[in-house]
Amino acid sequence: MRNENLSYIVNTHSHFHPFIESMLNGYAVNEIVLDYKHKPVDYRFLEVNTAFETLTGLKKEKVIGKSILDILPRTELDWIELCGDVALNQKDITTEYFSAALNKTFQVRIFSPQKGIFITVFNDITSLKEAHHKLQSQKDSYASLFNNIRVGLIRTSINKGEILQANPACAELFGFEKLDDFMQNSIIELFKDSDDRKAHRAKLLRNGKVNHTILQMKKSNAKSLTVSVSSTLHYENNLPVWIDSTIQDISKQKRSEEKLFQLAHVDALTGLSNRHSFMSRLETSLQKASRYKHKCAVLFLDLDGFKGINDTYGHSAGDLVLTVTAQRIKNLIRKTDLVARMGGDEFTIIIEDFDNIRALNILAKKIIQAVSKNIALQERELSLTTSIGISIYPDDAPDLEGLLKNADDAMYRAKELGKNTLQFFTKDLNIDLVNKMVFENHLKHALDKDELHLFYQPRITSDKHELVGVEASLRWFSDSYGWVSPNDFLPVALQSDIINKIFSWAIKSACIALKKFQSQKEELNLSLSIASKCLETRYFFLELRKALFISKINPEFLHLQVSQEAINNEKSLQQLQEIEGLGVKIIINNFGKGVTCLENFEKLKVVGVKIDKSYIQDLNKQSPSQTLLTLISLAKCFDAKLIADEIESDLQLLILDKLSVHQAQGSHLYAYTNEEQTRSLLSTL
Repeated sequence: MRNENLSYIVNTHSHFHPFIESMLNGYAVNEIVLDYKHKPVDYRFLEVNTAFETLTGLKKEKVIGKSILDILPRTELDWIELCGDVALNQKDITTEYFSAALNKTFQVRIFSPQKGIFITVFNDITSLKEAHHKLQSQKDSYASLFNNIRVGLIRTSINKGEILQANPACAELFGFEKLDDFMQNSIIELFKDSDDRKAHRAKLLRNGKVNHTILQMKKSNAKSLTVSVSSTLHYENNLPVWIDSTIQDISKQKRSEEKLFQLAHVDALTGLSNRHSFMSRLETSLQKASRYKHKCAVLFLDLDGFKGINDTYGHSAGDLVLTVTAQRIKNLIRKTDLVARMGGDEFTIIIEDFDNIRALNILAKKIIQAVSKNIALQERELSLTTSIGISIYPDDAPDLEGLLKNADDAMYRAKELGKNTLQFFTKDLNIDLVNKMVFENHLKHALDKDELHLFYQPRITSDKHELVGVEASLRWFSDSYGWVSPNDFLPVALQSDIINKIFSWAIKSACIALKKFQSQKEELNLSLSIASKCLETRYFFLELRKALFISKINPEFLHLQVSQEAINNEKSLQQLQEIEGLGVKIIINNFGKGVTCLENFEKLKVVGVKIDKSYIQDLNKQSPSQTLLTLISLAKCFDAKLIADEIESDLQLLILDKLSVHQAQGSHLYAYTNEEQTRSLLSTL
């Protein structure tokens, strides 16, 4: 994926190569190089322009593909680390850099269009720095330097902004032919926004000196002027009196930078964000949603019949349709959301922190109505429709790629349903909103109708294949849907308070079953997976304590399986510690998938970890991965037993035994069976 994104950047920049080549500023696209500790130690040139050669003296053919340390071994580590910080954190900064290797000073803007990549746009300001030095050290040549240097130099009064002294270059910069005419003005009048001048003055009064501040000013003809200003405040009798400033016109540079940004992030035809910008924003949106426990939705739109319009009326008609459609969609979404053109006739929308699914449903229907309105083309009326697929984070996918794929799949499902419609992504059941409400209503009555059941699967030792316990798993038999997997009904239950009632029933039933099982196998333990949401309140804890009291089982033989997410949550962690206080043991599910807070891990007396099934499945195809070996070592550090789930072959079991994985289970060994069947099986083991 990373190489594709890198290729995208280089290819994108090739489209506006002539523009870059015409720039007076040096320009380079670079890729940061990291060491084994993921620290920046070098960077590699991907693209440079002709001005780069002129300003640095380095030839393009000697630079492209080479690292900076290969070309200039004396390059300072501080500079590489600064570039690395920008590339890895996608910052945008302007700074001065003195290259000892080139003996030159540059004013550089460094920005990152994508993680790991940074672009430098720079000017050689060596002469400007030398000018400053000469102004301070060679007073005898001050007058000549002041009048002939091509940088604007000006002295103004602190309060009224009167121009006390200025050089011809400064007058020329502001569009005045004569210096005397320029001197008649106040610097305040040349600021485009008076608030900018006040802010600049306030900063000077605080710090005494300001370097390379970007300000918007205006020429004598009122045209805008973007300048870089460095100012020093001077005092007399301990009172601020005047300001000395150097002023550079960077209007062309800023326009060039803005053009580069537009080309890199904006779709040229519609003015919407492009694919690269969308992917970057979606990554940020998902991080924000994860941090604040919000939902985030992606809507994937494809125009029905667009190809026919292109083929019949030509590409100009197609471009008109895309432009009008883009604006119609943009008019319907909030300013905080984003719509992008992914390419062709595909659009995507990011909706952050929405109220509910109904709100998404309403928005999607409004978009369908807006897109279906006719578009005037000369004497014709063009009409088309759109199909929309919707995917929600984190309900439908835990990451960017999965979310986009699911939205795309849902969009194609909408097309299959006849187009000009919307489809929410759903997993195995693939039910629409109405059916989902009906499904949830049936589920709410499942307990009252005694439709929930626990099935059990034996767990054995990996070496001697001896029975050590059973795992309980929820099942639902519905008159309307038949047998329903927990993977299908638990996600629905999690969206309402019914989840607490389901697991309250499950823990009571599990304790009673364990009592019966132990009449046959005294040392048998029973494990049950608990939804993280149940640990957010004390309801489950109280129900668990009640179940233990009623069943009178030894709590150390009851094992609750929880996700790593539960350990990372402080509120859930506190509940787990109280549960351990009852004597109940804790097992971690899907170990190795996601992120675990090891500090919180140590706060629990975890007796076992279930290795995520992805590591087990891979054992049929390859040797144990380094990640699996690391997970095994980590579990041993916490003195937790390793448990392998979903064993599919004798080979897997053999490998896991050699890796010192203690216990195993799976349909290859024993299937899930109801309580009666399980008791019959126990009598034979």
